[in-house]
Amino acid sequence: MEILDNQFAQEPGNNTGLHVTRAMRYNWRSTAKWALFLAIVGLVVAGLSLLALGTMIPMMTNMMEMAGNEEAAELFRSAGSYISIIAGIATIVTIAIHYLHLRFASDLQRALQFNDQDRFESSWRHLRYYFRVLGILTISYIVLYVFVLLFMASFISGKG
Repeated sequence: MEILDNQFAQEPGNNTGLHVTRAMRYNWRSTAKWALFLAIVGLVVAGLSLLALGTMIPMMTNMMEMAGNEEAAELFRSAGSYISIIAGIATIVTIAIHYLHLRFASDLQRALQFNDQDRFESSWRHLRYYFRVLGILTISYIVLYVFVLLFMASFISGKG
């Protein structure tokens, strides 16, 4: 994948390509500010989700103990640990996604402030990784939904 990405890199000294205008710099500054805001909000929400998950696990354990040997309690007892693990993994992935977004925003702001070409390239690399992770995550969700639908259909047809 890196070979394809590097294929489009502009050679230094080749000035026939794109050039930076004042409007582009203005738009990049605005983009960096909004990206920073959204990344910080996303990280705060992910942190609160992690906190909620930490309090949800003991609450679920107490509720299962109080429920006794009910059939629904047994179902939740067996699925509870899987749900907690999946929620924990989803929260960690969310933190990683927002961290990439944060790196994009902060690197872009610093690159524009100090005219730093390396930081500028780094910021766009982080944005590329951000979208790559989101794309992989979207494909994973689609596959997961298909498997859940197939499982539900086979479960329902087996009960019928």
